[in-house]
Amino acid sequence: MKPYVACMKSLSDGRRLLALSQLRQQRGEQAVLRVQRQLQPLSQERCGFEEQETALLELLASHRANDCVLDHGQLLALLRTQAVIRRRIDLLRVERDRVDQQYQEVEQQLQAQRERLRSLQRKHHQHQRAVEQLRRLQRLAQVRQEEREQEEMTGMGR
Repeated sequence: MKPYVACMKSLSDGRRLLALSQLRQQRGEQAVLRVQRQLQPLSQERCGFEEQETALLELLASHRANDCVLDHGQLLALLRTQAVIRRRIDLLRVERDRVDQQYQEVEQQLQAQRERLRSLQRKHHQHQRAVEQLRRLQRLAQVRQEEREQEEMTGMGR
């Protein structure tokens, strides 16, 4: 008999352990789903930052003084506009870095939850195997008992 099966006192103990491990496994699956749901808005936010940055870079490119003559006031206005756009790009990148950091932290949580779920699934499978072995052992004991009773009855009839 395997040591794991030997530590279970009865089939009912094994079934209780199996039900408990099933519950833990379901909770682990729910935890994985919860963390995955946290990633979705962060991912969307990251995509939004990329779109905004692309738009701001295009806007900055459109505000270049290529082959044109500007008076002093126009030049200063153009430089101010470029500075405002660059500042927006810088702020956007800072915000994107913050969201990227959050995304990485949530990804790490997701990996940890997935690993925990795999562990819970392994334990659940161990419980399943142990309960199945206990059932087989019970059936075998029952068959042997029936054989002994059969032998006693046939021995008595002789």
